[in-house]
Amino acid sequence: MEYMVILHDLIEFHEYVTMTGDIMFLNRVPLFVIVCQGPNLVSAEFLESRTAAQIAKRLQYIAQIYSRAGFIVWTFLLDGEFKAIKDKIPDIMVNTMAANKHVCDIKCKICVIKEHV
Repeated sequence: MEYMVILHDLIEFHEYVTMTGDIMFLNRVPLFVIVCQGPNLVSAEFLESRTAAQIAKRLQYIAQIYSRAGFIVWTFLLDGEFKAIKDKIPDIMVNTMAANKHVCDIKCKICVIKEHV
């Protein structure tokens, strides 16, 4: 795993962060892509399965990584397909979009990632 050094000023300016996420497939391998709004940091996590428990576990893991760096994860913005994980992460607010609506910035980041791969 590769870690990045984050400047103290960046953390101080963007202490409370909102994250958006969605699943993308790369050669049939599911990856959970997370964008940290504000500092605009992007991370991707491999998913062994697409169950609600597995996705909630990955979200909590990502929130822990960002909290170790000094950020406070305030909210996750996700598509409506993630409604089942709302109750599985009690300490972070999970907002899901309405039916047939998508979180725009994560869809754009996934397109950029696919262009570069």
